[in-house]
Amino acid sequence: MKSFPNGYLNAMANLTGESPFWILKISAGGTVYYLSDRAETIPGLGTTKAWVKSWGTITEGLSSGRLDEILQADMDITCLIDPDANPNLEDLVTGYELEESEAVLYLWFRGLESPDLPQVMLRGYIDVIGIPDETTVNLSLSDGTCRLERYIGTKVTRAEFPEADEDDIGTVIPIPYGTVKKSPTRAVLSGAMTNIPSNLNATDSVFSVSDSTGLVAGDAVQVDDEQMYISGVSGDQLTVTRGYNDTVAEIHTKGAVVWELREWFNYLVSDVPVDAITKAYGLIGDIELDISAIAIGYTGQAGDEHPAYPGRAVLSLPGYVTITQAVNLLVDDGISLSDSLSLLDSIGVSDMLTILNSLGIDDTTTLNDTIGISDLVTVVNTLAASDSITLSDTIGISDLKTIDNSLGLSDAISISDALSILNTLGISNGTLSVSDTIGLTDGISVTDSMHEHTGETITMSLTPDDKVVEAGSWMISSDYVLDGNLDQGGIMYGDTGYAISVFSFVRPLGYSGTPSQYRWAVRHGSADYGNNFYIYWGGTTGITFIAGSTSKTTKYQAWQSISSWDDILDLSIGLKGLGSGKDFRVWEIWLEVQYSSDTTTASANVSKSGTVTKSGSASLSGAVSQSGSVSLGGSVSKSGTVTLTGDVTTDGSISKTGTVSKNGTVSLTGNVAKSGTVSKTGTVSLSGGVDLSGDVDRSGTVSKTGTVSLSGSVMKTGTVTLSGNSTANTLVGDVVVVDVVRQVSIADQFSELLAVCGFGNLAIAGTLPTGYALNGVISEYKRAIDWLTSWAFQLRSWFRMAAGGPRLLVRPDDPVPVKAIPAIRLKSDGRRVLKREKVARSSIVNTIDVLYDRDWTSSGESAYRGAVSGVDQDSVDIYGALEEPSLFMFDFVTNDDMAASLCAFYLAFYASRRWLHTFDVYLDHSELEFGDVVNLDFLAGQVGTIIEAGFSPGDLDNCDTMALTVIV
Repeated sequence: MKSFPNGYLNAMANLTGESPFWILKISAGGTVYYLSDRAETIPGLGTTKAWVKSWGTITEGLSSGRLDEILQADMDITCLIDPDANPNLEDLVTGYELEESEAVLYLWFRGLESPDLPQVMLRGYIDVIGIPDETTVNLSLSDGTCRLERYIGTKVTRAEFPEADEDDIGTVIPIPYGTVKKSPTRAVLSGAMTNIPSNLNATDSVFSVSDSTGLVAGDAVQVDDEQMYISGVSGDQLTVTRGYNDTVAEIHTKGAVVWELREWFNYLVSDVPVDAITKAYGLIGDIELDISAIAIGYTGQAGDEHPAYPGRAVLSLPGYVTITQAVNLLVDDGISLSDSLSLLDSIGVSDMLTILNSLGIDDTTTLNDTIGISDLVTVVNTLAASDSITLSDTIGISDLKTIDNSLGLSDAISISDALSILNTLGISNGTLSVSDTIGLTDGISVTDSMHEHTGETITMSLTPDDKVVEAGSWMISSDYVLDGNLDQGGIMYGDTGYAISVFSFVRPLGYSGTPSQYRWAVRHGSADYGNNFYIYWGGTTGITFIAGSTSKTTKYQAWQSISSWDDILDLSIGLKGLGSGKDFRVWEIWLEVQYSSDTTTASANVSKSGTVTKSGSASLSGAVSQSGSVSLGGSVSKSGTVTLTGDVTTDGSISKTGTVSKNGTVSLTGNVAKSGTVSKTGTVSLSGGVDLSGDVDRSGTVSKTGTVSLSGSVMKTGTVTLSGNSTANTLVGDVVVVDVVRQVSIADQFSELLAVCGFGNLAIAGTLPTGYALNGVISEYKRAIDWLTSWAFQLRSWFRMAAGGPRLLVRPDDPVPVKAIPAIRLKSDGRRVLKREKVARSSIVNTIDVLYDRDWTSSGESAYRGAVSGVDQDSVDIYGALEEPSLFMFDFVTNDDMAASLCAFYLAFYASRRWLHTFDVYLDHSELEFGDVVNLDFLAGQVGTIIEAGFSPGDLDNCDTMALTVIV
């Protein structure tokens, strides 16, 4: 809620007196101009230029009620080009860049003096400029959100980092906040890395690599355990000296990594100083290797900076990190083993058994064989096969059989059919037409006794149009003497002896319904004219003494009963001062009439009598089509016998003749030679069970004597420390991540991004829940507004550019109203300016999965280590399951309790289909703004949050109003 000075608040609350005055401040060529719809001298600003033709409407808020949207306020203003001004507005917009300086919209009230200076209602920049014709300039004022389009982060470029890893060129140097695990780094001093596309023997001095980029003559490279010196580079071909630096030239297989030797490799951890780099990891595939022992970290703070990268956090490594470096480091094992066990075995075995075994064995034993085989056998196969076999088949078949069939058939079968038919055919009548010549004669008569339905009771204020000076105020009729004391600041003031009647015509036109009672209202008093006077209600009757008041006070007559609108045709009121030299002041006089809004009649009891005769004919023509299916159910029983009689005779013979011959030869030539050795090493472990069945005949004796005793204890104590810097070529590569700490408050976190865009520090309205914090890293190239709104959403808050500057509005669990709204603006016909509708169904979310604790080495849903879910079953039962998965991927949330709190809060807000109330009020509520919680007293005290707040400056025909949209 805005904060205004007392004088401004008093003027804002008055319905008469000081009228509102809007002012636009712009800058051109270093000169400030104040524009308005008329010229006026303003304390603290100067004289305005009457260049504004019409004010648009300030609109702000959420376009659909979704909390993650960007908030922005805008206002369109139509201005005139003054041909007599030098310069005029056309000169300013064509000769200067109005967009480069801040523009401000002020609201002021005439008559105010310092320190009640104009108040800021919208602060921002001129966004749109147009000159539609030679007399007009159109301007659009947008709040500071339009200046938050700047992308955040410094990219790794070849110009700044000529020896950076090519994979990191174009990526953003990380900016961490809070405590971050596995934050990415950028390799800005990195040796070239490639591989060999084919096997390399121990004597080759010229060979190809997959990519020679970054390698030049004079560089040294390493492949496996061998180092080489490059004497020449031609395309992707290297000429080298093998076995460099006392290493041994050896065979290297296809795909072996070739990496440039450097003394140090540097990785940027952060674009700004950090508090600590607590751990470093090298990545090879999905494997993370702790390389903290061989890494040197620089926080970037004073006294702990890498000389080549001042003010930035850096990690330095002595060459490419390898798995051997990370695992096979020197081990200093201080563990001591104290073993005092002793084994005494005096068992002796004498076995004279013989076994006759007829057992059957079911063996489910499994064998775990880790034996490795080294097979050096080579096979030389020079065999050749020649196959010239052919097949000749001349077999023929002769069939001379004849069949004589005199069989007869006698069928006595009977059928019993119990089938039923289910017909689901549908009839489509698409072409039938009806010709109806029926006539109706109705002699029925109706007797209806009516009764009235009375609408709701409404109170309205009546004013005669021909007496209005300021909206809502009346001037004393010119038919009466005012003893010369006419004051344009109020209505009138007077001395003793004057009774002044007003109102001779007050009946409203176009009203229906029934009036029930009326009363007069008089608003009087001021600091300068606070003496006593009389009010004559209805002429000389009902005299009421009015005590003086030093502030504006309203006096109401007691309600007077009336039965029709004619009863108020000749109502009057009189005013008279009390005592000689006494003064009084009246500001407003009006008449209030209470009436029922509508009166309708409806039938109570209806009697109906008479006869109806109907005659004529109807003819039906056209076609009917039938479609669908028929299902047949039931059973058929078949009984009876079939007899077969007669004889079948067969005669004749079948002969099969011919021969099959197979000829040709197959010759096999060549030889197979197998040489070499096979060695098999390893261990075999046997596990499983054997089921034995059958009989065993056992004869002989077994004697077993002696004892085994085991005594003593084993103690193991000490520590293991890992150190060293071995060298091997199983490379971790250039992917290094770190655990980093940079403690920055939430307010400073936002302010850091705002400062990049030219804005001051963030103000937080409200209190964040305990434990809420943001821990993450900016490692993507995104706009400041995207980061700011995303962070706000993860803090269950709104971010917006308010009139006083950037603000974070925290949404509490239990909103507390800051103000009550007792009434809203009425239309000229007495109806309220009120629109009510439910939020769109598409805005409902009743199933939420909050993903949090992001792994910054990954992307997508799989990058999150934590998840918490929530479902509003009542909402699901009404609307079905509705989700917005992308809305709840919280990459800066790491705390379990915070994730659960966010899930519960957003589920409570989104699952229900809330009501939106849009209505107009006057400027006495102009301190309200987006995010404020209010009581809607005109709607039975409902509590809601303002999600849109706009202003419509008035003119000679329209008063100044404010439009609010409240979600309840």
